[in-house]
Amino acid sequence: MISVSLVVRPIYSLAFSLAFVMSYAVPRAFAQLPASAPSTSTAPSTSSTTATANVQPAVSVPEQPPAGPSFKPTALGSFVERLAFDGWNGAPLYLWQPVAGAVVPQLPESDGLKATILQEFGLKSFTRKSLQRGQRYIHIDVYEFANNDGAFAAYSFLRRGATTVVLRGDATSEDDDSISFVQGKTFISIYGTSGDDEESKDVIRRCATKISKGIVESGAPPYILSTMPQLEFLHGSEKIVMGPASARRFCPAPYLNSLDFKQFKLACVADYQMREPVKERVKLLLVDYGGNAKAAAASYQSYISALCQSRDENPDLRLAQDSNQFRNGATFTEIQLHGSRIFMVTGARKKYSAELLLRQIR
Repeated sequence: MISVSLVVRPIYSLAFSLAFVMSYAVPRAFAQLPASAPSTSTAPSTSSTTATANVQPAVSVPEQPPAGPSFKPTALGSFVERLAFDGWNGAPLYLWQPVAGAVVPQLPESDGLKATILQEFGLKSFTRKSLQRGQRYIHIDVYEFANNDGAFAAYSFLRRGATTVVLRGDATSEDDDSISFVQGKTFISIYGTSGDDEESKDVIRRCATKISKGIVESGAPPYILSTMPQLEFLHGSEKIVMGPASARRFCPAPYLNSLDFKQFKLACVADYQMREPVKERVKLLLVDYGGNAKAAAASYQSYISALCQSRDENPDLRLAQDSNQFRNGATFTEIQLHGSRIFMVTGARKKYSAELLLRQIR
C-alpha cells in the first residue's frame, strides 16, 4: 500500500488562513457601520434649517393683525403713542381697524365671542400702547366706536373695578391696578400686571388724566337705561345689548335667537334684587323696537312659537296674550309685550317675583 503525504509549506498555510478570516470578518464589520451617503448628508441639515426658519416668524408675530402694515393710528392713537414716562419703555403700537374681509376685530387676548360682541357694538378702531419697566407692564387699550351707545356698551362689558375715585369722562371705574372710563365714542382701559405697585398705579392715573383731557367730545348714557324699571335696580349690573351675541352673553333666557335683533333700536339687561315677599335676584331684558310696534309683535310671536314648539305645546292660546310665563327648570321666565317694547324676566324662583317687577312697566 502506498501512502502519499502532502506537505504544505508554512508560508502558504498562513496565507490561506488570513484569506479565510478576511473573507468572513471584513464584510460583517462593514455591515455594522452606518451607511455613508455624502450626496445626501447635507440635505437633512438644509431641511432642518429651513424648517426652523419657517417656524420662527409664526412664533415671533402672534399678536400682529393680519393686515397690520395697512393700519394707521387714529388721531387719538397717535396721541397715545406719544405718551412717555421716565423709566418706562414703550413698545410699538398694536393696531386694528376693519378692512374688507376682516370685519371681526383681531384683538390681543380675545376669544371669538368678545370680538363678535365688540363688532356688534360698532368698533371702528383698536389701539394698544404697552409700557414696560423690568418685569412690570402697563397696557393702554383704546376702543373707538361709531357712536356713544357702542362706547358705553363696551364700558359696561369690559370695565374693571367698581369704584369711582376721580371722575373721568362720562363714566369711570377703577380698582388697585386699573382705570376704565368712557368718553364720547371712546372707551379706555388702562391696567397693570403687578398688584400693590404704587409706582405703576401712579403712571396709570397720569395716563388716564392725560387721555381724558386729550378727548374733546363727551357723551351721555344710552337712553334705554332711563326706561328700565328703577325699583330694586342694581346699579352697575346694566349691560347694553346691540345684537344676538351680546344678548346671549348677558341674558340666560332660552331661545333668544328667536327674537328679532335686526329691526330693534337698542336693548339692555340688568339685575334686580327683589326684597318682598321673597329675597331673590332676577334679570330683566328690555328690547326696544323704536316705535315699531309691528316688528315688536312679530318678534314676540316668534319667541312664543319657538318656546311652545320645544315643549310640544299649541301656541295659539299664548299668542293671543301679551304676557306669558314659562317654567324653565327650577326657575320661571316671563315675557311681556308693551307696544314697541318687549320685557323678559328670567331666573325667578318664585313665579310672582317676575310679576311684581313687571308691574312697574307703564
